[in-house]
Amino acid sequence: MKTQVLLTFITGSLLIISNTTYAQENFQRLVDKIIVSNGTSLNELNFYQASSFMEMPYEKEYPEAVVYNGEKILLLAEDFKTRLDSYLITDWAALLQLSHEVAHHLKNHEFPLSKQHEMKADEFAGKVLNDFGANRKQLTEALETIAESNHAINSKTTVTDRLESLINGWQSASVIDIGVSVSEENVRDRDDTNIDEDEMNAEKILRKSLEALGGVDKIKRIDKLYQHQKNEMKMKVSGTDVAVTTSLEMHYLDSSTLLNKITTVSSLTPGTSTYVETLVKDEKVYTRTTSNVPWVVAPGQTMNMISNSSNYIQEYKLLEKAYTVNYLGVEEFNGKKYYVLETPEETIMENTQSKTTEKKKYYYSVNTGLLTYVDWDSKMGGMVSKNWIHYFDYRSVSGILYSFRQEMTSTIDMSGTEVNVTTITTYPVIEINPDFDETMFKVN
Repeated sequence: MKTQVLLTFITGSLLIISNTTYAQENFQRLVDKIIVSNGTSLNELNFYQASSFMEMPYEKEYPEAVVYNGEKILLLAEDFKTRLDSYLITDWAALLQLSHEVAHHLKNHEFPLSKQHEMKADEFAGKVLNDFGANRKQLTEALETIAESNHAINSKTTVTDRLESLINGWQSASVIDIGVSVSEENVRDRDDTNIDEDEMNAEKILRKSLEALGGVDKIKRIDKLYQHQKNEMKMKVSGTDVAVTTSLEMHYLDSSTLLNKITTVSSLTPGTSTYVETLVKDEKVYTRTTSNVPWVVAPGQTMNMISNSSNYIQEYKLLEKAYTVNYLGVEEFNGKKYYVLETPEETIMENTQSKTTEKKKYYYSVNTGLLTYVDWDSKMGGMVSKNWIHYFDYRSVSGILYSFRQEMTSTIDMSGTEVNVTTITTYPVIEINPDFDETMFKVN
């Protein structure tokens, strides 16, 4: 059989054959990124122009993984490489199916493939699309495009099966728990024992953190943001154990417009819940109790819910005013080192009756650059609270890392009465640049 090898991938290096075109070079970098950046290894993977390999017309629009004489092969249509660019992905369907087929070889799936193999390959593909910046809508549209091809959906999985597996992979992409040693393994060779504290400052630490999160370029591409946040709070009040669960749906239309839908359930009033919507727009704060009534201005408030959201890209906001942030040095907890930054006291809410202020310390891992702890005091009238929050479970959303779990402890002093509160915050869904019905943000 006459074959034409277009490129060979060997772990650790890529072999570019002579007369490689620009599209081939980009494709080569793309495959390298898919394989290496996902923490997998592959001894050898060969790509063949399918029509030459098979000596017959190749009708499939998308790649196909095969094993021939013990060799791991991906068959490609003649023009497939021109559909993908390693720097700017626009054909998400092509990347999805390429990643799916590469996954079969990366995970050493046995042929013929089982339904479980196909679903695992789709989970991998969902993760890859997340890493490259695809949002949930683009993921779904990519699968719909593939489904229109007569040769793209295998007989073992339905479109529904595939979508479920893709979303699972997309949502759980790049899980990094900075409290677990496995994440430190990736940076263990970095020498953090000889830190020159005199050379460090707030700007350098914040830029390092932004790079760890995915890079300023990716963060700048955030136009809209959706976060579904769940808070489970427990405390004891006058000897009674109280549990409060809050569900927040946060819709960021842009960097200064936020619609927050809040549902609260308390153990003190079982079977009932309260609902309120808050809109931050044009430097004003509006509230209402249902979506069917007009917005009411909350007078006198200077609350900026955008910059104080616990899971927005706060490092990007801090960088804008880094000259006001103090670098306090390096501290060690549980055998790990952290850069410590301190912000000045800031007014976060003020009206005619009271003012709320906060002063915070941020602890960034020396190894990973990721935010691990925040320690802050909050004052509102005669009430003072001391808070400590731990950030866990960093995952990639469109190539940007977010903490999907935070654990907070608070000690609140209310005129001599002390209340201890624990709060666990999780994020079932975070989406970057989703489609919003912009009428939600209209003030009647």
